[in-house]
Amino acid sequence: MTDRAARYVKLILSVILFASIARIYFLLINISLFKSFSVKEVFNSVLKGVWADVPVILALNLIFAIVYFVPKTAIFQNKKIPVMFLSAVFWVVNLPLIFISLFNAEYYKLAGERIDTISYASMAKMGEFQSISSHLIPRLLLITLIVLMFVLLTRKYFYKQKEVYLSGLRQMTYLVFFV
Repeated sequence: MTDRAARYVKLILSVILFASIARIYFLLINISLFKSFSVKEVFNSVLKGVWADVPVILALNLIFAIVYFVPKTAIFQNKKIPVMFLSAVFWVVNLPLIFISLFNAEYYKLAGERIDTISYASMAKMGEFQSISSHLIPRLLLITLIVLMFVLLTRKYFYKQKEVYLSGLRQMTYLVFFV
């Protein structure tokens, strides 16, 4: 595997890692819901959840894969603006996924339901605003730090390494393979 293909796989694996961290975070925040289950059942459900996340992550990153593997000339490679554009595409696709996955754990703990339906009734279940803000603001800071760790971890794949020039045929082969 060439340098570009290996970096793409590492980027996707880092998204899967942080999606797994979000699942584990959900489990830890809502541990009281899982006390009646055995450790094996909880582990299997987390593992099945991660496996369910993989096709979603791959589908969401289809746009990034197309932009990443579209044949480029040597002039386009290793230039600051194309690298910034490429990293922005990656983060615009993946940061909302990770942030919402982490925030979902907090929302479920407070409202007792998933984020897909936010209504006045679910907001009323969460209690008064003061108790929400005193609980949620520190957690939002923690979530923001985890998302920032994701950005810092993946940043090195865009800015710290030089691209090896690939021929147009090899780039087309990767485009077809990864897309």
